[in-house]
Amino acid sequence: MVELVDTPGLGSGELTLVQVQVLSPVLPVHNVGSFAPIQFPTKLIRMNQRPLGSTGLQVSELALGALYTSSLAGGFQETRKIVSAALHAGITYIDTAPAYGDSEETLGRAWDGQQDQFILSTKLGGRPQPFDPVNAKALRQSVEDSLRLLKRETIEILMIHEPDRPLQYPWW
Repeated sequence: MVELVDTPGLGSGELTLVQVQVLSPVLPVHNVGSFAPIQFPTKLIRMNQRPLGSTGLQVSELALGALYTSSLAGGFQETRKIVSAALHAGITYIDTAPAYGDSEETLGRAWDGQQDQFILSTKLGGRPQPFDPVNAKALRQSVEDSLRLLKRETIEILMIHEPDRPLQYPWW
């Protein structure tokens, strides 16, 4: 069971605490930053799944944002721990992007045969630079690069990265 709890005193709707009921022994996992040590079960948790809009995809209620699954953080070794911890926590949806440093490549190396257990989203816009949304050849190449780096045959969700960010793209 996963329960999302609001902490009094913070804005309404802000996710501040996640409680996961675990009915099996736990293993210690690396302490990240100033957070308390995190423990994960030896068996997979069955987190609630929800439909993702009208895509027909079922994803976990929580997702792994993969910005820090790159050399911007702990690199390959930390990413392996993050992917394993996410899977053990019942997370089935990972979001990454070419703009997240080498996140796609690091994830591709870290899945270690588990990549089919996740729904993946990545983005267009981080490469090539400058990004040109009307250059079909460059768009295809970006997707092919993502597939190669992620060691996947498919990308379930493909988006344009921050299309409405002021001054991000001159065509907006």
